[in-house]
Amino acid sequence: MRYFIKAATVGKGILFLLLAGLCIPSAAQKRLAVEAEHFRIEWQEKSDGYRISTVSTNSASGRISLENPSGSYGFLYSATKPDTVSLYETMPDYVRKFPGREYTLLYGRWRDNLRPVAMNTAGELVRFYPASAMQKGDSIIFTRKTRQGTLQAVWRPSKQFGSDIEVTMTLRAAVDGYFSLITPTLATLSEKEMAWGVIPGHFQGRKLEPNFVWSYGYGQGIPDRPVVVRERTATTLCPTLTDRQGLSFAVIPEPGQGRDPWTYDHSTQNEWRLGFSLMNRDRELTPSAYHPVLGQEDSYMRKGEIRTFRFRYTVQQGDWYALCSHAARDIYRFGDFLALKEPRQSLTDRILRMAEYLEKDSTSLWRTFDYRGDTIGAQEYNATVFEYERDAVKNSDYGAMWMLARITGNDTLRRTRLPYARNFKIHQQVSGGPLSGAAAGQYYLWKSGRYTEEWGDYAEPIGTVYYIMLDIGNMLLFNPGDAELREDLRRGAERLLAWQYPDGHWEVAYDKATGKPVFRDLRDLRPTFYGLLVAYRLLGDERYLDAACRGADWFVANAVDEGSFLGVCGDFRFVPDFVIAQSAQALLDLYETTGKDCYRDAALRTARFYTNNIFTHPVPTRQEKLVKGVSREDWQIAQAGLSFEHGGTLGSNAKSNGPILLCSHAGMFVRLYAMTGDRLLLDMARAAAWARDAFVDPATSVASYYWNRMNNGPGRFPHHAWWQVGWIVDYLISEIMMRSDGAVDFPGGFVTPKVGPHKCYGFAAGKIFDKTASLCLPPEAIDVSEPQVDYLCALEENDKVFYVMLLNNSTSDREVQVTLRADRILPGKRCDIRHVALFDASGRQIGNRGANQAFSVPIEACGMTVVRVELEYTEIQAHRGGMGLWPENTIMAMKNAIDLGVDMLELDLMISKDSLVVVSHEEIMSSEYVTKPDGTRVTKAEEASLVLFGMPYDDIRRYDTGLAGDSRYPARVRIAACKPLLSELLDATEAHIREKGGRNLRYNIEIKASKGKEQRCMAPDYKTFTDLCMAVILEKGLGGRVTIQSFDARVLNYLHEKYPGIRTSYLIYLSATDFDKNLAKLNFIPDVYSPKHTFVDETLVAKAHAAGMEILPWTVDDEADLQRLARLSVDGVITNYPDRALRLFHLKE
Repeated sequence: MRYFIKAATVGKGILFLLLAGLCIPSAAQKRLAVEAEHFRIEWQEKSDGYRISTVSTNSASGRISLENPSGSYGFLYSATKPDTVSLYETMPDYVRKFPGREYTLLYGRWRDNLRPVAMNTAGELVRFYPASAMQKGDSIIFTRKTRQGTLQAVWRPSKQFGSDIEVTMTLRAAVDGYFSLITPTLATLSEKEMAWGVIPGHFQGRKLEPNFVWSYGYGQGIPDRPVVVRERTATTLCPTLTDRQGLSFAVIPEPGQGRDPWTYDHSTQNEWRLGFSLMNRDRELTPSAYHPVLGQEDSYMRKGEIRTFRFRYTVQQGDWYALCSHAARDIYRFGDFLALKEPRQSLTDRILRMAEYLEKDSTSLWRTFDYRGDTIGAQEYNATVFEYERDAVKNSDYGAMWMLARITGNDTLRRTRLPYARNFKIHQQVSGGPLSGAAAGQYYLWKSGRYTEEWGDYAEPIGTVYYIMLDIGNMLLFNPGDAELREDLRRGAERLLAWQYPDGHWEVAYDKATGKPVFRDLRDLRPTFYGLLVAYRLLGDERYLDAACRGADWFVANAVDEGSFLGVCGDFRFVPDFVIAQSAQALLDLYETTGKDCYRDAALRTARFYTNNIFTHPVPTRQEKLVKGVSREDWQIAQAGLSFEHGGTLGSNAKSNGPILLCSHAGMFVRLYAMTGDRLLLDMARAAAWARDAFVDPATSVASYYWNRMNNGPGRFPHHAWWQVGWIVDYLISEIMMRSDGAVDFPGGFVTPKVGPHKCYGFAAGKIFDKTASLCLPPEAIDVSEPQVDYLCALEENDKVFYVMLLNNSTSDREVQVTLRADRILPGKRCDIRHVALFDASGRQIGNRGANQAFSVPIEACGMTVVRVELEYTEIQAHRGGMGLWPENTIMAMKNAIDLGVDMLELDLMISKDSLVVVSHEEIMSSEYVTKPDGTRVTKAEEASLVLFGMPYDDIRRYDTGLAGDSRYPARVRIAACKPLLSELLDATEAHIREKGGRNLRYNIEIKASKGKEQRCMAPDYKTFTDLCMAVILEKGLGGRVTIQSFDARVLNYLHEKYPGIRTSYLIYLSATDFDKNLAKLNFIPDVYSPKHTFVDETLVAKAHAAGMEILPWTVDDEADLQRLARLSVDGVITNYPDRALRLFHLKE
């Protein structure tokens, strides 16, 4: 083996020596260097040993160097076990008063964190520069002998990464005692030279923070003393500093140096094997790591024993995030984790099983109470809250509640959960006094009959955002016509405006009794502005948007720019938590509303901060372990990919709990990956979401909250199931949209209160390729053979095309078996499959599966295949709302038809004198069923003078159409009614559909234009008529759910030309069998051929289908006729008695 040795002697020329198999002590050498591809360190011998003279790296403008290179070494030594008495009493008064004895979860923890080892005062610091150096090939070996021991350090360039230099330090003890190795000081920064510092999971910022509680307790800025923090909350093992010239440097322990969170059969959360600091004992800024930690595992050494510490330095021009990403992805191989994952249950199956859990009172611990004349409902909360007497209840994710009821069609949730959860929310808002509009509290105490907060009798502005405005905002997306909720949202917004300071910020909280601010030692570094954005988007008041922007500007300057955040959990006194991720999504939503790039930039920076809440170590393996008596592989219980609840020295992760299984950030990280291409974000989302079965309760499919609970299920927190439903759907939707590059897209709601940025879906239709479709997830409709493949579903607005969006959530190509149950796709419908086709994520067809219900589907690794299923069933349309049952073309008739379960509402339109669109079959007030304002029946002679086109609508609505009945339909309900406006009817039916929780119904609307009506001045010209009707339909956003029918070919031709996306139906009367002649009147082939039912035979059905049209006979009331048409396989029927048709054609009784 041959080594090239480079040496330089002061005052002499450069000498190159080529030696074989020789290690040369460098006593005669004055300078040494180790050089990686982009990173070079040079040493120069001084009187006290070898010091680093240069630390340099490549930059866009050439070589760039750290200002203050060092090279000093050190280790800690203590002959006896280090003192563990807290230094609490030596601290300033404000530190000793923190957090207050009432914070039982923090009080002892804060004192523990002030012990000598953590304060870096324990033991003796043995500090030196190496006395000797030996260059061997591309490595240098430094040695120093001290009284306590001999230390050797081998420095070598990384073979894989050009910005890394690896170091192995070995200490041989010369005496008995406790030892802790410290990484050598590569370089130091002064406070003025520092641009940024971070220990991921603990603290970050661009300055030294003199307020020790802020920095050490809340992670806001860098502590101004050399604290040593624990690895159990250090999410990425990469303490990093950045100087003012943009040069970042970090020290990264090699994998295996830290603790294994679960050592075969037990947790090691309380072990401490690695410590980290950004400051040495001389209070010089320098990233440092400690191993072993003084007084902790493996730190006691007998004379002659050896300890080894392996780590690397990395230096790059760039920010902290580049170095932390390098540590996670390259050194700890974070992305490789995904290849190990083998789920036993799909995420989709978890959603469906949790729906079963949530609909049962006994499992979900759902309770209802009488409160001020209303019934309110919520789930038991069996943990401590303020003035709790084991009587607390709460609700969590309202968006998920409404979403799950909608997409699954779960009638139990719709009837027994949503109304009472809504009432709970209504009463959760303070209705009077100085705090009017604010949230009364998260929890309801049923023994005392009042709402309360988590840890005190105060009201937070962020609480009003969460528990009033976001929950109400998401409910209003599903029920936009709920006037009471809209008013409550407005009152919440006005309360925020009243609380907001001119510069945009808010106080943390107000005492409920006095109205005075509390927690004045903290700043509201939370996205409180988001509530006003929600109010603006739903209510349209520009004041709310202006205030939201002011609040966001203050937040960006004081939170995002500083890397300082506040949390939302009162029991932890607002230690930073998942609110960081929520802040990122709030800023993204503000960017989407305003188009201001500053909010997008702030959102991306904030999301990167949240990566510091997510564990990227240790490296998951297939090592066998025993967990609660069950054999598991290490990767199944890995902490890598999970986030903590609260971070730093005080958070829930700072004890035995470990991280949490709530992955609210996963969907947002996928969305951000789609925006930025940042692979770490995508890997973090998938590592969190995929194959976490070891933490999922098999009986309920609800995951435990804390890592150390493993698969104990929801435990004391049954409401967490709603959060889990919410984040899983958000994640799957985000993957679908990302993998399809936006070709599949569904609108998302507002972020979820408290726990993170996930959103709800299903309140509005989205798109699949070029088709409008609504999200759905019918239970028991689909079986997929492999749990690695998740799915969500959607229905086109005509309910005739069903999509299954299959996601291969694994790193291997798969071919799965899919089985469809057609009778479960549309509940209450007897449904068959006409044709199945497969499409890739871009919308390109890749296969056909005929009319098979079971078939194979290939899906690429991390890919997506869309299954398009054409459904076949007989569509039932309620003629004029079902005029045999209720007064025709009235809102009551339409609601009854919806309740029966029809597929489509058929109605007719006329125009009033004041150009309003009126729902009416006749152009006149008919003597068959209309009563005049004076209570007398319209006579036949009076009809000619009561033409709707000659009457203003205010006059039309005074005529009753329901009380007189109709002799043609003797069983019809008699009730006061009038001819409604189309806009009124559509508002009422849409609200009723939402209230019933059913799928989006469709409308078959006849424009009753004709040449004869025009000539007799009973209607406007057909173009005006059509435009007036379409204006209303399009204003209501119902273009995709409407079919326009007419006997007048002029209407259909005009409609096709001007409104090409609207479905059309050609109504045919006497000449139904003259098929070709009828179609020749049109310039196109309509979607539907609709003849009188008496003309329909096998030949006509075949002709219509051959031409690509559906055939829809009218008006079919007799059961014998219905049965005859069923045998002919017509596509639907229009009937005055939808109840009869439903009994015959479908399963619904």
